[in-house]
Amino acid sequence: MFIPWKKFNHPELGEGEIGGWIPKYRGNALPGEPLIGVCEKHWQFEKFRAGLQPEIVITDAKARLLYTTNSASDAVVSQKGDQVTIKKGKSRGKYKIVEVTATIENKGKLATHLARGDQLAENREDVVWLIGDRDRITYLQGTPFQMLGVIEGTMRIPGYAGRGAPRPQQAQMQRRMMFFPPGFPMFQRQPRYAPTQVEQTGPKRTVKWLIAVKGDSPLKIVATSQKGGTKVESLSIQ
Repeated sequence: MFIPWKKFNHPELGEGEIGGWIPKYRGNALPGEPLIGVCEKHWQFEKFRAGLQPEIVITDAKARLLYTTNSASDAVVSQKGDQVTIKKGKSRGKYKIVEVTATIENKGKLATHLARGDQLAENREDVVWLIGDRDRITYLQGTPFQMLGVIEGTMRIPGYAGRGAPRPQQAQMQRRMMFFPPGFPMFQRQPRYAPTQVEQTGPKRTVKWLIAVKGDSPLKIVATSQKGGTKVESLSIQ
């Protein structure tokens, strides 16, 4: 901790002495038992803190076949006064009508954002995607991505009543560019759909889609959270 003084001849300042207290020990734990004690407390605390972090998981993800049609076709709807006319359009061939359901859950102790964290610049709430071949999937109910709000954690915090319902959809649309999953192509960043807002609270979110699938297009669910991580689940149509 201390270097004995010794004489030193400086080329400009002349004769002097160098030595004294070693700076890295000033205000820090001393080598030996003191340092071991500090390190022990620090790593235990960091491990405890890491264990509080949110962790997003996808549970109960299913793609259920409702029915198959060999002669799907477009429909053209026209309205004149109170009369609505539906005309059969161009044939689309064979399609499967599939119901997709999934539960997105925060297994971590803390919420995916605290206080107003999701409203700060560069932050966003949690999002779930249903992804497949864009030319082979038609979304009948639900939009390609659904906004989940902030998902609560499993730990009960005294005096904390929870986040409540997610923010209105209009406020989110101003920042919808931030909701695309990692690696999504840049040319997709102008969505054709307004996102669905899931109006649920607590540590779980249940989402549902009704889609028409042409052929055997693969399906994936992508749940993404800034602090809770990103999970991907491949689906087989049952």
